Amino acid sequence: MLTEHPRYDRPLSLLLLDVDEFKHVNDDHGHQAGDAVLCEIGRIVREAIRKADFPARYRCDEIAIIFPDTAIDQAAVMAERLRANVCRYFADTSPRVTASIGISCIHKPDTTTAIELVRQAGKALYEVKRSGRNSVGTSA
Repeated sequence: MLTEHPRYDRPLSLLLLDVDEFKHVNDDHGHQAGDAVLCEIGRIVREAIRKADFPARYRCDEIAIIFPDTAIDQAAVMAERLRANVCRYFADTSPRVTASIGISCIHKPDTTTAIELVRQAGKALYEVKRSGRNSVGTSA
């Protein structure tokens, strides 16, 4: 699927959603609470995305979402909606949970492989985490 997008000049975006300070959720509320948080975030993601999009758990507390035929600016709109939905759902709960999201796009000239797509999204996510969390960042 990834190789078709550059060949046919179609964008493909990747979101990496990370639960902010997830270790504290597990440490302060237990691993069952952490599992419940991840299940709810998974539900929020599934309800928000299109049928053509592909979500998957990535690492411990990250969710990767592939958005075919989606430019980075469109993916940023979806990412902000997801981030806001997570905040809204957990606003009055304990633990209070927020999410940080990094985005990259295969359609950019310097992002042409799956490895580079993941690296760029990870870099954008790292910048969001470094600058305060609970926001969305795109690869430059």
